[in-house]
Amino acid sequence: MTRTAEVNAMMNNYLRRLRWGLSPLSEADRQEIVREVGSHLIDRLGASPSAENLHEELAKLGAPEEYARQFVESFDLSSAIASGAPWPMMRQAFRMAGSGALTALHSAGLLVLLAVSASLMALAPLKLVFPQNVGVWLGPGRYSFAAGFLAHPPLGGSEVLGYWIIPAGALLGIGLLKISIVLLRRLLLTVQEAADHRAGGLS
Repeated sequence: MTRTAEVNAMMNNYLRRLRWGLSPLSEADRQEIVREVGSHLIDRLGASPSAENLHEELAKLGAPEEYARQFVESFDLSSAIASGAPWPMMRQAFRMAGSGALTALHSAGLLVLLAVSASLMALAPLKLVFPQNVGVWLGPGRYSFAAGFLAHPPLGGSEVLGYWIIPAGALLGIGLLKISIVLLRRLLLTVQEAADHRAGGLS
């Protein structure tokens, strides 16, 4: 296959800009992606490459900076999932929330779940420092109920857990944290599949 100088210049310019857009990735990853994209373009051009055909193929990929961003986002997403840490995964979930209303809704729900788990685990040290302000109160009144850290506990209410709130809050908080991590990981894996499909469509 013989490529004209114009075709070579167009392809090299696209691959160079793609490589710049991939700068957050490692050198090895940049080289592999650029090599794969270059091979894809050569295969698509066939035996009689022309500037017009190359222009069509590049238009399918989109601007090199945007195309590179898809690879970078996919890499960041994979790193967050692999870490298993809730806050990096939560950050990625909210960054990807623009991909759909359902993803945004799930991300918001998981953030609330994480906040609740953190609050429950915080009850243990708070109970030790402010024993009169942390607890679970019932009454006065038939339907009165209050729990957590209260600057002014209900007058006449009966604090029912005492220091048992420390293990109870810790165990419940850890349980909710584990559940939220599992759900968050499943959400990100779903988002990753869509991102990989967009970034890896070299066919």
